Amino acid sequence: MYLPRWSNEILDELRRTLLEKLGRSPEQVDHLRNELNRHFADARVEGFEPLVALMTNDPGDRHVIAAAVKCGAEAIVTFNLRHFPRRARHLEYRSAASR
Repeated sequence: MYLPRWSNEILDELRRTLLEKLGRSPEQVDHLRNELNRHFADARVEGFEPLVALMTNDPGDRHVIAAAVKCGAEAIVTFNLRHFPRRARHLEYRSAASR
């Protein structure tokens, strides 16, 4: 069992991916975001921004590790393992594809 955690930036990235790469409608994406926020009201991570510059992974995904560090996450679940190289992996990374 796990407690999902995300930042506004992570949800914004999810939105872009669903719209631009997976062809979901804005209504579908808005519904998903509303449901995520409704069912996981405590999932929001804030105050991680000062940590972003300290991260060593892909610059576009540094916010992900910074948010994970801020909330004390033990793992990151992602489809995008290539942007989290081994040298930056101070957390456990799990491929979302295997879920």
